[in-house]
Amino acid sequence: MPRRRTERYIPRGMKQIMGLLYLFLSRYPLGLYPFTNRTPFPDTAEIVEMVSMVRCGEDPGCHIDGGDKVAVAQRIIESADQIRDIIKKNGGLNVYYDIFEWYEKECPERISILRDLSMLRSPGFMTKMHVASAHNMSIRTMDRERDIAILHISREVYRRGQLLSSEYTPVKWYVNDRK
Repeated sequence: MPRRRTERYIPRGMKQIMGLLYLFLSRYPLGLYPFTNRTPFPDTAEIVEMVSMVRCGEDPGCHIDGGDKVAVAQRIIESADQIRDIIKKNGGLNVYYDIFEWYEKECPERISILRDLSMLRSPGFMTKMHVASAHNMSIRTMDRERDIAILHISREVYRRGQLLSSEYTPVKWYVNDRK
């Protein structure tokens, strides 16, 4: 009989971090390498290009004076600002660097899968099937391992970001003593 899975509650901030990591993994040519402090973080133009690839069909054009295309261009620029805000809200890039370094020590096999998947967008690199066979697993298992790694990393970034942010107020737990 199949095992029943329980629904997990994932906070909104953690979902944003997961979306950010998936966006970089799937759309940025260097994948997650900017979060590992091995390459510089992309500037706004590169982020805008990455976001516009996700929103295919919403080409703002090259010359914008006014009209309908201003809203599209403004939305793309604001989405790049939103990506930077998600990073700042969770403690900045140094938190991401520390988390990826910590995760590399804790789960080296999963981080190597993420490293190889990051290089899929590089020209002349392997396909997803080659990456899976290099790690002796099926594509489905590799996708599951990728999802688990992204979940662990985003959970830890979210946790540390909440601890470092000024908005964080610790929850007070009261024990009800009934005698």
